[in-house]
Amino acid sequence: MLFSDLNFIFRALPLFLIIYYITPYKLRKAVLLLAGLAFYTISAGYFVIVLAGAVVINHVLSAGVSRKQKFPFILSVIINSGLLIGFKIASSLGLSVTLPDGSIFDLILPLGISFYVFKLISYQADLYMGRVKRASFINFAVYITDFTQIVSGPIGRFEDSIVNTNRIISSSEKAKTRLKGALSNISDGLTYFVAGMFLKIILADHLAILWNEIGTIGYDSISTPLAWLGVFIYSMNLYYDFWGYSLMAAGLGVMLGAVFVRNFRNPYAAKSVSDFYRRWHITLGDWFRDYVYIPLGGSRCGHMRTILSLSVVWFLTGLWHGLTINYLMWALILLILIICEKFILSRHETLYAVVGRINVWLIIPLTWIVFALRSFGDLKMYFMRLVGYVPSSAVINASDYSGILTEGWIYIAASAIMLLPVIRRSFMEHRRGKVWTVLLFIMFWLCIYSICGAVTNPFMYMSF
Repeated sequence: MLFSDLNFIFRALPLFLIIYYITPYKLRKAVLLLAGLAFYTISAGYFVIVLAGAVVINHVLSAGVSRKQKFPFILSVIINSGLLIGFKIASSLGLSVTLPDGSIFDLILPLGISFYVFKLISYQADLYMGRVKRASFINFAVYITDFTQIVSGPIGRFEDSIVNTNRIISSSEKAKTRLKGALSNISDGLTYFVAGMFLKIILADHLAILWNEIGTIGYDSISTPLAWLGVFIYSMNLYYDFWGYSLMAAGLGVMLGAVFVRNFRNPYAAKSVSDFYRRWHITLGDWFRDYVYIPLGGSRCGHMRTILSLSVVWFLTGLWHGLTINYLMWALILLILIICEKFILSRHETLYAVVGRINVWLIIPLTWIVFALRSFGDLKMYFMRLVGYVPSSAVINASDYSGILTEGWIYIAASAIMLLPVIRRSFMEHRRGKVWTVLLFIMFWLCIYSICGAVTNPFMYMSF
């Protein structure tokens, strides 16, 4: 079930919100847990058993971890990491098992496993370090199975979860006050949800169509201008797809009374690659910073230790995205750029400012092509077309880019305009004002019209 599915928007979500807010406070955790398990079962089927098993095992181990016992903590990290790595390997090898009834069950990557495994590890680490207290089973289960984050993040921390911030417990208010609070939560959450819908359905999905048309032409037959246009189209497709999902997920959390989880902050306004990845997928970057980079010594123990820490972080980041060579290539390129920025360019302020912007606006979009084309042959051909190389057997239409521009100029232009920081700032500060209320109303019905007219694409980060 997708957040952008009409059945979710008009049936499941309104029904759940009604049930959630009319349920007595003491029972709302149970409602959240059942909703999370039901949502995951509908979306991932039998893999809910893996999720439930991970919750139970980690809660049992957390008893020892809370007493700062090393063995349960290390065992939890091994089990959780092994679960993720094992399924990634099985999925990449195409392994399957035969069930008792004789049917074949493919060991594909369980939906959202990369995200909920990182939540499991962060909880155990915070518990071991004394940053949080051991949660009751239902509080812990609600945190892990939170349906607003279970599919593609964000990777929320337990200290900020809805059960830990006591946002669903107070029952001393009058009915009128509770109703007002519920409506305020839903209203505010809807602003994020609709904005995310617009980014996903109107921008990302239509940019995806343009990118697919470039692939239909053939990467060995596209013109150099179209190859560069394709870099921009795919970069914006990936950005608005994932940012759109993050806003929708955060909006759903706000509807329930949770804190807003920020996952993007104008990454293309960054001054360097390092700055870009502090603004892009913020919860993932913060996770690696807090649980890998800093424990390894970070930048406190000399240049060589910093380089080692960065290398481990980016190696693991590449593996987190996938076990294929293209993701490791992507991580290696970014690692080299960040090391150069940190130890060479940072000594020259003007050079750092110029090269940093070039890296953000040019090199980073080029690295995203590694995500789009997983065949080394396609990657090689695409980059050859970027520099003007023409295969001897290829027939190039020098004006092929004009057809893409004619068909999709409005989405390309809109995606460029939406990069302006002033738009995000205006939305965050005035989203409940009259102007943005009207704009969001229009955006919502444009999304519904688009969904009714075509099948929407799955969220891109669901594959991780």
